[in-house]
Amino acid sequence: AARKGLQGRAEHGVGAGGALGAGTGRGPGDRETAPIPIFQNEQMSNGSSITEFLLLAFADTRELQLVHFWLFLGIYLAALLGNGLIITTVVCDHHLHTPMYFFLLNLSVLDLGSTSTTVPKSVANSLWDTRAISFQGCASQVFFFFFSMLQAQSCSVETDDHMIFRSYKLSCSANHS
Repeated sequence: AARKGLQGRAEHGVGAGGALGAGTGRGPGDRETAPIPIFQNEQMSNGSSITEFLLLAFADTRELQLVHFWLFLGIYLAALLGNGLIITTVVCDHHLHTPMYFFLLNLSVLDLGSTSTTVPKSVANSLWDTRAISFQGCASQVFFFFFSMLQAQSCSVETDDHMIFRSYKLSCSANHS
């Protein structure tokens, strides 16, 4: 009897869940309709694209943003002045054309490069109360920052190599005396 009842329900379009039209797509009194195609020959595309990123601010109040602006501007200008003096001194004085000052010159250039990729945008955002950076600006900051870090690593390896060579040279001369 139970089996006959289930067969009768299926014939009338009532599925296992008990709702009309769940099994066959139409109820006992519904007229037959043509299915609506979901995708026709037109291609549907997503029109959204990423053009900028939103940055987190150091502070939400305007007064703290201005404090951030002046503090970071002062630190950045001090770094520019100090590194600029080191570069100018090493380049202009021919007595300073030794390996130690060559590496000091490289470190000053790398410090200028790494601070100049991120700090100016942060200072400008604090001054103008904006929190956005374009996708291209972010990509260029990441590229130049990693490039300067790669150069710093190369400079560090060269310094280690130079120091190992000097210590080896000293130990060889001490063994022969």
